[in-house]
Amino acid sequence: RDLASIAMLVIRANPRAVLLGPNDLNRVSDGGGVFSLDIPALCTILNDTKLRNEAIVMFHCLNLWAKTNAKTHGGHDRARKKEIDRVVIGKKMIKKIQLSHIPPTILESEVRESDLVTSNQLADAYRGWASTVLENEDRWKSFTSLGSPLRRDKRGGIVIVRNAGVDEVNGVYIASSNRSHKLYSKVGMWKNERVTFHLYRAKHKWHLGLPNRNTPIEFYCAPLRADNEHVPPINDWDVHRGGEIDCGGIDPSPSCVWISESPNLNDL
Repeated sequence: RDLASIAMLVIRANPRAVLLGPNDLNRVSDGGGVFSLDIPALCTILNDTKLRNEAIVMFHCLNLWAKTNAKTHGGHDRARKKEIDRVVIGKKMIKKIQLSHIPPTILESEVRESDLVTSNQLADAYRGWASTVLENEDRWKSFTSLGSPLRRDKRGGIVIVRNAGVDEVNGVYIASSNRSHKLYSKVGMWKNERVTFHLYRAKHKWHLGLPNRNTPIEFYCAPLRADNEHVPPINDWDVHRGGEIDCGGIDPSPSCVWISESPNLNDL
């Protein structure tokens, strides 16, 4: 028991170095002490409250552990026979990791490609991260950096609207599945009424408003972006002025960042 306590103190002091080995901080490839862990020891580490803020390291540990051939790292035939179950076990243990603490750049690449998470878990992680974006500059920059550049075939996913003068339109918009991903929606309140805000593409522009009301309201609009007309631009938004639709927008205009196409995201 004393040895186990000492081991946990060492792991807590520098979990990346102890568990993953002396790799580049931004790249994990070979692993370290994680290979010597049995299932109870791995559970103990993943359950440790003092390692909750090490979500990236914990994910890399679990991913490496789940994908590693036990015999390659000193295991026996009996251990090798069980290696197929490691991915199954990893899928259960991933629930112990706070995926919403992992930046979207890693969620979109390594976490998505790990095969340890479901599309719903991935979507929940995006939503968890997005819920703090509106007040956190570092997380906003993370979304912004992932939002560009985009492949021309990318569409769907999540749009984060931020800094609009009309505070009610700020928030997380989810792609609709019924308009070729030209529509993103968010449920909210407007003048004490529960409404659905829409961010949509029409007439060679992107629009942010309440188009389905008896008296439609448009808050902001922006031109199509040159690199991908399927997703809204980050900047270039203006207050809607004039025309047949009522203007509800006020300065400042918002910033919009698009994030990832996630399977089944529209079903949540």
